[in-house]
Amino acid sequence: MIKAAPSRSIAPSLHRSIANSFWGTTWKKFKSQAGRLIRPGDRILVLVSGGPDSTALAYWMHLLSKNIRFFWAIAHFDHRLRKESANEAAAVGRLAESLGVPFYLKRFDAGGFAGKRRLSLEDADRKLRYQAALFLAGTRRFNKVAAAHTLDEQAESVLLNIIRGGSLSGLLGARRVRPIIKGSKILLIRPMIRIPKSEVLNFLRQAGIAYFDDPMNHDPRFL
Repeated sequence: MIKAAPSRSIAPSLHRSIANSFWGTTWKKFKSQAGRLIRPGDRILVLVSGGPDSTALAYWMHLLSKNIRFFWAIAHFDHRLRKESANEAAAVGRLAESLGVPFYLKRFDAGGFAGKRRLSLEDADRKLRYQAALFLAGTRRFNKVAAAHTLDEQAESVLLNIIRGGSLSGLLGARRVRPIIKGSKILLIRPMIRIPKSEVLNFLRQAGIAYFDDPMNHDPRFL
């Protein structure tokens, strides 16, 4: 865990750099959706890979925390699947520091785990990610885990389930809230599920916010 530095009042600078269209459309949709998922007093662990969606989610959670009193932190999982992963983990740590929130880093060997358990890489990655999130949330008393799942990824998930001949629940796509694993009291929430990817990218471009372009973020198998 990297202890957070005091927040450097990022919210006012974002208001100056972002076009009014963001506040009237994207932010309005996000705030409405998040308001249904987040309550005062919640403790929320936000999963941030460093890609565009999760980077935007981190900034939006920072903004939202000015309106709703909740505690939140950032978690990053280094799957050791790419040589750039260590640099990305460090960058996410700096992001958490700039936002003034705690940062948790967990490293694991997704490739090795997949081989030992005879799982596909995507299944191994997903299993390890949610196991790590569940353990961290449980030990640090977070009651919710937030993931950056956009409207585009929702459509891709539905299409993938159709191709696979999935169940009715799979054909409906990812739910905006569910137990992180069956029977758990810790909830997985997706406050960006009504936000198109194009609006996420517009926000980052207008704000001049850097992010990593991880090929895994474009593959719905890893959602």
